[in-house]
Amino acid sequence: MESIDLKNPGIDGIDMDSKYKQHLEKATGHYSRAIKINDKSFGALVNLAEIHMRHNRHLEQHDQNSTEYVKKLLDMLIDIRRECEPHRQVGKKIKLDPPPYCKDIKENKDEFSEAIRKVFVMKAELYFNEEKLLEAEAFLKQSAKIRSSNELYEKFGLVYEKLNKYKLAFTYYSKCKKDIPFC
Repeated sequence: MESIDLKNPGIDGIDMDSKYKQHLEKATGHYSRAIKINDKSFGALVNLAEIHMRHNRHLEQHDQNSTEYVKKLLDMLIDIRRECEPHRQVGKKIKLDPPPYCKDIKENKDEFSEAIRKVFVMKAELYFNEEKLLEAEAFLKQSAKIRSSNELYEKFGLVYEKLNKYKLAFTYYSKCKKDIPFC
């Protein structure tokens, strides 16, 4: 698995409120240190990716370095899933023993499942932002297999609207509106 540069991209050199920057640096530093200790820490990886995703959403100008960093983090999590949950992979005929770090994942199955769901949602959002709508749809479907939510319904609606599949968009927006009127 590829090692990642743990420098916090998207923070240095960007003009922002100093208190916000201080909190952001503290949070990203915390998770970066956790990853240095254990580069298979799925909680630290997903939280660091989520911090960078949220930070990037609020920037006036999109930060490509931060986006690439998030992609690497998400790919690492998908690789961990592939290694630790080979039974979820299609077409695998060779039975391999999972690496020792997979024990933590088995012991925290629900947390890992939720982390992977978040990974799929973030991958979908990245693809959506790049106008790769079929890839975005595919990752949303993977996320929905784990757990559906209003957030997913809204994202499906956005993807289908951009694909000019208005009936499907309406269906998903309607599911979302059942619980949230402004969805």
